[in-house]
Amino acid sequence: MDTPTFSDVTSRDYLRVIFRQKKVIVVTFVSVMIVVFFGLMLKTPAYQAQVKMLISAEKMVDSPYYQELTGGAGGHGGSDASVTQSEIVKSLPVLERTIKALHLDLRPLDYEKEFASGLKSKLIELDVARAKTQLNRMTPVQQRATIYRRAIDNLRSNIEVEPIRDTNMFKISVTDFDRVGAAVTANVVSRSYVMFDLQQQLSELELKYGSKHPTVLQIKDNLEEMAQSLNGQPLTDEEAIGPASVKIIEQASLPTAPLGVTKDKTLALAAIMSLFLGLVLAFIFEYLDQTVKSPRDLEEKLSLVHLGGIPRLNFNKQILLSQLKNLSGHMLYIRAFSNLADQLRLVLSNKKAKTILIAEVEREGDVTAIVANLGFTLAQHTDKKILVIDANVRKNIDIDENAEPGFFDVVSGKTTLQDALKEVSPHLWMLPAGTMLLNPITVLDSDKAHEMLAQVRAKFDVVLIEGPDLRSYKDSLLLASMVDGIVLIVSAMLVRIGQVAPGSPAEAA
Repeated sequence: MDTPTFSDVTSRDYLRVIFRQKKVIVVTFVSVMIVVFFGLMLKTPAYQAQVKMLISAEKMVDSPYYQELTGGAGGHGGSDASVTQSEIVKSLPVLERTIKALHLDLRPLDYEKEFASGLKSKLIELDVARAKTQLNRMTPVQQRATIYRRAIDNLRSNIEVEPIRDTNMFKISVTDFDRVGAAVTANVVSRSYVMFDLQQQLSELELKYGSKHPTVLQIKDNLEEMAQSLNGQPLTDEEAIGPASVKIIEQASLPTAPLGVTKDKTLALAAIMSLFLGLVLAFIFEYLDQTVKSPRDLEEKLSLVHLGGIPRLNFNKQILLSQLKNLSGHMLYIRAFSNLADQLRLVLSNKKAKTILIAEVEREGDVTAIVANLGFTLAQHTDKKILVIDANVRKNIDIDENAEPGFFDVVSGKTTLQDALKEVSPHLWMLPAGTMLLNPITVLDSDKAHEMLAQVRAKFDVVLIEGPDLRSYKDSLLLASMVDGIVLIVSAMLVRIGQVAPGSPAEAA
């Protein structure tokens, strides 16, 4: 594993964060895109048509009643009148005339299904099924009333009235899943609103002049003519403007595109935002993550020397180099131990050290294979005598009293060092853990343990001692006081920086 150069944050550092947190970025991207995709699938495209209305417009034909109602040019009081009149658009008389003219109450309950996606259609079917179940419990009269009320509520919710600032004008917008339906409904709503205004004038004039007055008759004729136009088809400008105090300035036309941003643009925007969100979360998680991520963490934050890195080929399998037959398939693994052995030889030579304790910070189960392979590699590349001691009796859950004698048997005086040593190759010897029925601490914290290590130091050139993990047991702390150096095995992305507590001079692998 290459050691990063010591410098300020560079683009390479950002790339390392992105690479380490790639799962966060991928999960964020996929999650956002799935949510947006299904959101688009559940949203039925809708079209909106608009009609522009004018209040207190100048009359195009002299009409006595017009002067009576408008009171001259000042009319309805500016923008306040626009707000007032805009509320009338959603009033029950206007909505009812529109519904009756277009037979909106006869629309099927699943009207939206024709325009919806397959996924949304399924949900619509469920809603319609529930609605039909409720209707079936009602009498025919109640059913008709409920359906009619539903039509009124739907129409009211699909109408928006927006005053145009600093004018006596406002817009009537109608939304529908069918673009033709949106334009037709917008025209009929605006004309129903005009008819409502004429009816108000008619009522006042009839009270003042009677039903035979020419102006009253003229308004009745206008109402009949406008009633014929409630099919939503376009009118001439003269017909649209009409004699009422509210006038249709611009009729609705067919909308060309659905409301909102197109699906393609939405997905593209979602992709960009999800990547940005993923990057932000990646750097947040990186900041909050206190695990050792690279050799740079060991060297800069803990002042430890990085000897090398060993790839974890399989979490549940310990690969021993001495047993490998297919070397080509494990060249990366073999090369890593070769580099580690070279670095360790340099450290031992510079520090005049012989005994090295090798222990994990967290128990990951790799220490035995690492110690054995490191000893095997050292023996292959040197003519020095290498001894590997297994002082980690903690890994044996079931104690076998018939196990071969080893380290703890020698320290306990049950056997001699010569009898317990196992020659593996001409330059490599091994000392098993042996049997230990008592607490290993009691044996390690004794003069016999010091004497035994003094014997092997005199007999061998390099002694590698496997100890239990530092977090779970104190065995390695006692052994550390008896050896010349320590090699800590730190699992990247698993061990927190706070767990690697620097004490006496130590080396980190």
